[in-house]
Amino acid sequence: MRLKAPAKDLLFWSAKWAAAGVCVILLGVIVSIALPISEPVGAESVDEESVEAAIADEINDERRERGFQPYRYSERLDATATAYSREMVEYDFYSHTSPKSGGIEQRIPCDSPAENLNSALYAVTISQDSNRLRPADSPLVEQGYTGEFRIENQTELAEYIVAKWMASENHKRNILWTEGVRQGIGVAVEDRERGKRVVVTQQIC
Repeated sequence: MRLKAPAKDLLFWSAKWAAAGVCVILLGVIVSIALPISEPVGAESVDEESVEAAIADEINDERRERGFQPYRYSERLDATATAYSREMVEYDFYSHTSPKSGGIEQRIPCDSPAENLNSALYAVTISQDSNRLRPADSPLVEQGYTGEFRIENQTELAEYIVAKWMASENHKRNILWTEGVRQGIGVAVEDRERGKRVVVTQQIC
């Protein structure tokens, strides 16, 4: 048995669906109908857990290249690092000392902790002058830097974060710390008028 929709329902849905530009032939008449469209994951989307994993891999690659053991993943450090990145975004500060949770020793659950912080603009074109921390050996610079660059995907984002750390002696020392065994990476994303600001915390014990 065939079910027939009332004519007024067809007219209603034809009008409602016309904006999508998808056409079918119904009862000899061309009618535009809208199909459900899921929003694509574009360049401006950031999956925090994926970026955290990519940054951890980049750090351990740097360690392996120099003959050091890779940092082991720590669920506890991962949680505290993520909480701290989110805290910096929520309370609008950028420092190893928090007005809410105190210093490194109060936050990181071990006797001799170390911490690296970083941030980057994602899906935003940045000039050399507006990004003082851009290292000379950034992977984005090596790929034809001409005065401006734009982080377009999460792989570039992870590479850029670690390159900035490796260009700073203090941050590099933490990445290559011979007494460090475990690490956690925490990423928080802040929506801005243009693109996103990504805040990263690495905690090491």
